[in-house]
Amino acid sequence: MGALIGDSSYCSTWAVLRTAVDNASLGGSPANQYVHNTEFLKGFYTTEGNGFIRTTYTPRLTFAMPAFNLDSGGTFWSPNADINFIWTDEDKAQLIGEDVTNAGTTFAITSDAFDGYPWQITSGTDPIYTIGKLTAF
Repeated sequence: MGALIGDSSYCSTWAVLRTAVDNASLGGSPANQYVHNTEFLKGFYTTEGNGFIRTTYTPRLTFAMPAFNLDSGGTFWSPNADINFIWTDEDKAQLIGEDVTNAGTTFAITSDAFDGYPWQITSGTDPIYTIGKLTAF
């Protein structure tokens, strides 16, 4: 996708509150963080505006990247969404109902994906190929 320029190692504003969405079903690190920029390696971005997702301010986290994961058992979720409050309510509202395409199936995101255990259960399997309004990179 590219790089986010701006300090992401301290409690700044612009760089800490904007990010791509990690495709955690692919495994590995989602980003390389440097002193004054972040290089996103995999995930999803939006075609609206500058491509980044706005996140909520979390003082104990200097860099928080929302994610979606889909495991081989068909469980779909956003890791730590229920405890770190990374997604804004606006983000959740825009993503609920969006279609997720993966190996062999398509399903719609429900609020269970954000609400903690038990997560959203689907008939799908990893990895995630597309998510509605988001574009994979």
